[in-house]
Amino acid sequence: MKIAMQKLFVKLSGLLACTALFFAMSSTSNTCMFMLYQPDVPDELL
Repeated sequence: MKIAMQKLFVKLSGLLACTALFFAMSSTSNTCMFMLYQPDVPDELL
């Protein structure tokens, strides 16, 4: 039983790491995940 719990923990932690990496990459590449609203950037900032 203890070995089965350890295997489950390893699989779930790998899934959590992949999910965290996906959200980190998607949040840094886009200013907004939903393409419906992206505010205009002022020219002074460009």
